[in-house]
Amino acid sequence: METKLAIGPFGSQSGTENEENLPSHLVATMWLCMLTSLDTDSLEALGDCNMAVAFDLGIAVQVSDEENVPLAELMAEVFEFYNEKMELTLPSAELGVAMAGSYHRAQAVQNRIH
Repeated sequence: METKLAIGPFGSQSGTENEENLPSHLVATMWLCMLTSLDTDSLEALGDCNMAVAFDLGIAVQVSDEENVPLAELMAEVFEFYNEKMELTLPSAELGVAMAGSYHRAQAVQNRIH
């Protein structure tokens, strides 16, 4: 099953200005956070969309920083978007909290290193 999503949860078209403004290290961090926060079944359910999800989670980080919205809430919206578009039943609220926690831990480690 090939899934191609043209518009992400925040209304961005893939390949537009958000892609140019989203640092690659943020996408990589979100992907690593997904690997540590999501169970195997959730990762497999997302299939080929794992990197698209990581990208959209990176946008959620930026939106959270810019608009002072809780990160876990925005990340839950990302998972809910993929649930709807791919007809999945991932626990979006739970995954949003887990991902936000994982991201904050990654940031704390990065800040200690630098």
